[in-house]
Amino acid sequence: MKKIVSHLPPRHMDDFIAISLLSYLYPDAQIEYVHPQKVPQEYLDNPSIILVDAGSSYDPEKNNFDHHHDLNLECSLSLVVKKFFPELYTCKVLRAIDITDRFGVKKAVEEGLVSLDREVDEKRKIILLSEINKDTGRIAYRLLEYAKVVDLDHNSFISMLYDTMRVAGLTQKAQEELRRQREEYERKVSDVVWKDIEGFKVAISYESLAPYHSDFFSQTQADMIIERNSMNREHTSIIVNTGKAHKDRAIELADRLVEKEEVVFRHANGFIRVINKRVEEFVKEV
Repeated sequence: MKKIVSHLPPRHMDDFIAISLLSYLYPDAQIEYVHPQKVPQEYLDNPSIILVDAGSSYDPEKNNFDHHHDLNLECSLSLVVKKFFPELYTCKVLRAIDITDRFGVKKAVEEGLVSLDREVDEKRKIILLSEINKDTGRIAYRLLEYAKVVDLDHNSFISMLYDTMRVAGLTQKAQEELRRQREEYERKVSDVVWKDIEGFKVAISYESLAPYHSDFFSQTQADMIIERNSMNREHTSIIVNTGKAHKDRAIELADRLVEKEEVVFRHANGFIRVINKRVEEFVKEV
């Protein structure tokens, strides 16, 4: 295998574990990160390049494993496991990661797949900031094997993954980066501008709050965030708080706000859309 290609940060457990497993399986493959809407056609057509969570294509014969274009598709991790690691496919942990990635943590909690725990979430964040390589893949594979045998729950899996990576010396830089990101996040929050749009509480940020959208929604109870896109400063992201009871109306509002814009990406469940316009210009019109 020549390359394992995925999207630019921020990472989610879906793509982190998928890339890790593939790196363990193909240790000589180069890992490359690209803008998810700028995947070269040659990458899509070349089966020696595995596309993970980017490219808007699910074609296992060509090794394309994205799901964002179709809500009925499982997350990219599940799609990768189904082809390359079928012995792990029925693991309950994968179901928890899948539901969280596609429908949000609230849905996963409602289904009893995830429990909200601040300490576990801290460990998850450190994991996602760690370097992905064959060592993280080896650890993830062995833990998923164990998780399937003992029917391990999601939170225990995250804690065990973190602890094993920490002992192996794979988390130190990530812990330092998390501290830096936290300081930056607090500064960004202090600069947020608030606006009422049709009765919805909307936060406007001229910087990206990623990967702390969930934290921000919990902290402020905002209905929506309008912010500079984390992957392209010329783009604007509009993100809906799917934890609110009126999320469907908020999604409808978000879609109406961008109906005259060039939408470069819209998640299948509607919680995020990205438009080809700078946030400074877009907010003048809403």
